[in-house]
Amino acid sequence: MPEDTRPELAPVEPELGDPIRLFRPSPGAVILLAICGIVVILMGVGLFIAGWWSFGVVPIVLGIVVLFLGFVLTRQRLLVCPGGVIHIRYGRRLWCRWEDMAEIRDTRVKSGIVSSRICTIAKKDGTRMWLQDTGIGDFGELIRLLREQGESRGIPVKEEQVTK
Repeated sequence: MPEDTRPELAPVEPELGDPIRLFRPSPGAVILLAICGIVVILMGVGLFIAGWWSFGVVPIVLGIVVLFLGFVLTRQRLLVCPGGVIHIRYGRRLWCRWEDMAEIRDTRVKSGIVSSRICTIAKKDGTRMWLQDTGIGDFGELIRLLREQGESRGIPVKEEQVTK
């Protein structure tokens, strides 16, 4: 039987321990992007069939871009472990041990009617790890877990609101 090589199932860095929780993209968001992409592509094909060649190209390209975004979204995972956090993106792992964290910042950004949430993990060496709500389902639960784990280790957790 072939071995399962999905990155989230690969052994994690030994000092981080077995994951407490695995966060993935929201299945609803991925399905919505797939449906939108397919509908837009079909509109473009319909325009092609109707003889409107030049107008059919734009929806087809746009639909392919939306499908690609849905695919990219599925290539992310975030593991919260006893020893730290691992962010898997496109098969590449970025991690930060709890003792290397200087701060966890939860930022809510609002621009008109659009809002998003970003979690920034600042490391003691000055580098940062950014986590966005668009790439991780149940983002509120992720923030709650990071806050709980961080505060229990004395890591400052800050919240901020940004309006553009």
